[in-house]
This record gives sequence, structure tokens and C-alpha cells, in this order.
Amino acid sequence: MITNGRTIAVNFRPGAGGNFVQNCLGLSRHCVLRDRDYVSWQLDATVDANFYQKKLSWVLDTIQIGTFSTTWLGYELGSHRLIGFLFSDSVKTTDADIPAVLHQAAEQGLWVTHTAHNHGWTEHLIRYWPEVRYINVRGDSWAQRWMNIKNHALDWNEWEASPDAYEFDLDATINSELNFLSAMGSLYEWLEWDDFDQDLVAEYYRAYKQAHDQQPTL
Repeated sequence: MITNGRTIAVNFRPGAGGNFVQNCLGLSRHCVLRDRDYVSWQLDATVDANFYQKKLSWVLDTIQIGTFSTTWLGYELGSHRLIGFLFSDSVKTTDADIPAVLHQAAEQGLWVTHTAHNHGWTEHLIRYWPEVRYINVRGDSWAQRWMNIKNHALDWNEWEASPDAYEFDLDATINSELNFLSAMGSLYEWLEWDDFDQDLVAEYYRAYKQAHDQQPTL
């Protein structure tokens, strides 16, 4: 158990934009990015304009330039870079070795996000993080377009939403910068985070959207 640990389970169909949403959350000073070295940096960093720009530079690095391929996941932040493996059904009964930096992050009141591709993936999190919040990312149309090119291995049809979760509608917002920023600002408010930076998130949104808009029609 991580004393005072806080985590957000972000549940979404493969390809539905859940990692994009997590990176937007990771731009906050209240949350860490899903990479162990980035967490270590944040623990000692001064929160100023350069702090936010540094975090932005790291999420921009997750965007694959050029034609997408199955190497997309190699660019992603995630539990594999934070803990060493992906939390899923297969590790529910395994005692995970949680890195010291996550215990230190919890001591500072920082949140960490986790990917889930069905609600069953989230059920073990309470064993490690006393406080768990849940977000369902609704991005079926987005997932149908991008899952097969980004990740052939996961079954789109296996997804089960988390009950009593915050609903983030990616499909309804992804094609409008104004709507997306409004929705993300509302999510920050639900989390009671006070540092939503519209310009910062907009820069990431534009780069992410442009990379997808430039792909061949599938």
C-alpha cells in the first residue's frame, strides 16, 4: 500500500484517446507524467512557467511524426515506463514492486493516472493506492479509426465501462478545439485542480490533432 496514494483509472477502448487524455492531465502540477524519470524530476522541480513547458515538451515527444505504424505505442508514456509493466487482469494477484518515486509522489499529494481497457483492470488498484477515481473516455468512433493501425493486439469489443465514473466524451469534442478545451477544463474542475492552462493544453491538442489529420484515410 502506498501511504496517501492517489490514482486515477482512465478506462477506454483501445485507440479511443485515453492516453491523450492522461497526458493532458499530466500537464498539471497536481499530477505526474507516466515515466519514472519524469516523476523524479517533478519531485524536486520548482513550479513556474518553465516547469509547465518542460512537461509539455515531454508530452509532445509522444506524438509520432509521419505515417503512423504499429510503433506508435513505443512513443507512449505509460505504466511500462513508470512501473515496468502494465496493470491489467493478469497482475491482480501479483504483489507489484512499486518504485520509491511513487511513494515520494504520494507524500507530496501528487496523483498518478493508469490505463484500463475494461473496468476489471482497475479493481486491483485499491490494493496499492488508497484513493482511486475513475474516468471513462468515450471515443468509439476515434477508436474504430485508429486502433488497428496503432495496436493490433487488443480486442476492441472487450471494453466494459467503470461504474460511477466521470464521463469524458472524446468523440464529441476531438474535432473542435474549443469544445475539447472546455471539456478538459471541466475535468480539471471535477478533480479540483486549480492550474488548467488553456494555452498549454491547446498546443498539445493541436499537435496531436494535426498528426492524426495528416494520416491517410482508413
